[in-house]
Amino acid sequence: MPAWILRSYNCTDQFIDERSGKSTANFGIVVLKSLWWPGAFSFYQGERLLSIYCGNGQKHEAESYYPVCPPTMMAEREEKVCYGEPNPTEDWLKKRAAWEAAQKSGEQPAE
Repeated sequence: MPAWILRSYNCTDQFIDERSGKSTANFGIVVLKSLWWPGAFSFYQGERLLSIYCGNGQKHEAESYYPVCPPTMMAEREEKVCYGEPNPTEDWLKKRAAWEAAQKSGEQPAE
Protein backbone atom coordinates (compact mmCIF):
# COMPACT_ATOMS: atom_id res chain seq x y z
CA MET A 1 0.00 0.00 0.00
CA PRO A 2 1.44 3.40 -0.90
CA ALA A 3 2.06 5.84 1.92
CA TRP A 4 0.70 8.98 0.24
CA ILE A 5 -1.84 10.10 -2.35
CA LEU A 6 -0.71 13.14 -4.33
CA ARG A 7 -3.27 15.46 -5.90
CA SER A 8 -2.74 18.79 -7.57
CA TYR A 9 -5.48 21.33 -8.02
CA ASN A 10 -4.22 23.90 -10.49
CA CYS A 11 -5.81 27.10 -11.56
CA THR A 12 -5.28 27.15 -15.31
CA ASP A 13 -6.08 30.84 -15.69
CA GLN A 14 -3.11 33.15 -16.11
CA PHE A 15 -3.32 36.30 -14.05
CA ILE A 16 -1.44 39.41 -15.14
CA ASP A 17 -0.01 41.89 -12.67
CA GLU A 18 -1.44 45.34 -13.44
CA ARG A 19 1.74 47.24 -12.49
CA SER A 20 4.39 45.16 -14.27
CA GLY A 21 2.29 43.56 -16.99
CA LYS A 22 3.89 40.16 -16.24
CA SER A 23 1.98 37.01 -15.42
CA THR A 24 1.71 36.29 -11.72
CA ALA A 25 2.34 33.06 -9.87
CA ASN A 26 0.07 30.10 -10.32
CA PHE A 27 -2.51 29.80 -7.54
CA GLY A 28 -2.72 26.04 -7.76
CA ILE A 29 -2.26 23.83 -4.72
CA VAL A 30 -0.68 20.41 -4.16
CA VAL A 31 -2.30 18.14 -1.56
CA LEU A 32 -0.65 15.09 0.02
CA LYS A 33 -2.92 12.71 1.92
CA SER A 34 -1.41 10.02 4.16
CA LEU A 35 -2.79 6.52 3.84
CA TRP A 36 -0.91 5.19 6.85
CA TRP A 37 -2.14 7.90 9.26
CA PRO A 38 -5.75 8.76 8.32
CA GLY A 39 -6.36 12.45 8.86
CA ALA A 40 -2.82 13.63 7.99
CA PHE A 41 -2.65 16.14 5.13
CA SER A 42 0.09 18.37 3.72
CA PHE A 43 -0.63 21.32 1.45
CA TYR A 44 1.83 23.20 -0.75
CA GLN A 45 1.07 26.45 -2.56
CA GLY A 46 3.68 28.75 -4.03
CA GLU A 47 6.42 28.70 -1.42
CA ARG A 48 4.22 27.91 1.56
CA LEU A 49 3.85 24.49 3.18
CA LEU A 50 1.14 23.53 5.67
CA SER A 51 0.71 20.20 7.43
CA ILE A 52 -2.41 19.37 9.40
CA TYR A 53 -3.56 16.31 11.31
CA CYS A 54 -7.21 15.71 12.23
CA GLY A 55 -7.24 12.08 13.32
CA ASN A 56 -7.56 9.85 16.33
CA GLY A 57 -3.90 8.82 16.65
CA GLN A 58 -4.40 5.30 15.32
CA LYS A 59 -2.29 4.05 12.44
CA HIS A 60 -4.23 2.42 9.61
CA GLU A 61 -4.10 -1.35 9.73
CA ALA A 62 -5.41 -3.90 7.25
CA GLU A 63 -7.40 -5.67 9.95
CA SER A 64 -9.58 -3.88 12.45
CA TYR A 65 -8.69 -4.28 16.09
CA TYR A 66 -11.46 -5.03 18.54
CA PRO A 67 -10.30 -5.39 22.14
CA VAL A 68 -11.51 -8.46 23.98
CA CYS A 69 -13.33 -8.02 27.27
CA PRO A 70 -11.36 -9.27 30.25
CA PRO A 71 -12.71 -12.41 31.96
CA THR A 72 -15.09 -11.95 34.87
CA MET A 73 -13.49 -11.84 38.27
CA MET A 74 -14.07 -14.67 40.71
CA ALA A 75 -15.91 -13.88 43.92
CA GLU A 76 -13.72 -13.67 46.98
CA ARG A 77 -13.67 -16.66 49.27
CA GLU A 78 -15.02 -16.42 52.74
CA GLU A 79 -12.35 -16.00 55.36
CA LYS A 80 -11.63 -18.98 57.54
CA VAL A 81 -12.67 -18.74 61.15
CA CYS A 82 -9.76 -18.23 63.53
CA TYR A 83 -9.60 -20.60 66.47
CA GLY A 84 -7.40 -20.58 69.51
CA GLU A 85 -4.22 -22.59 69.54
CA PRO A 86 -5.03 -26.25 70.13
CA ASN A 87 -2.12 -26.80 72.56
CA PRO A 88 -1.72 -23.61 74.60
CA THR A 89 1.53 -22.99 76.42
CA GLU A 90 1.73 -22.69 80.20
CA ASP A 91 2.47 -18.95 80.00
CA TRP A 92 -0.64 -18.43 77.94
CA LEU A 93 -2.75 -20.48 80.40
CA LYS A 94 -1.48 -18.32 83.32
CA LYS A 95 -2.28 -15.09 81.46
CA ARG A 96 -5.73 -16.41 80.58
CA ALA A 97 -6.47 -17.37 84.21
CA ALA A 98 -5.32 -13.93 85.41
CA TRP A 99 -7.47 -12.21 82.81
CA GLU A 100 -10.58 -14.25 83.75
CA ALA A 101 -10.00 -13.55 87.46
CA ALA A 102 -9.71 -9.82 86.75
CA GLN A 103 -12.95 -9.95 84.76
CA LYS A 104 -14.82 -11.66 87.61
CA SER A 105 -13.60 -9.13 90.18
CA GLY A 106 -14.55 -6.20 87.89
CA GLU A 107 -11.01 -4.84 87.55
CA GLN A 108 -9.49 -3.69 84.32
CA PRO A 109 -7.50 -6.66 83.00
CA ALA A 110 -3.82 -6.08 82.21
CA GLU A 111 -2.81 -6.61 78.64
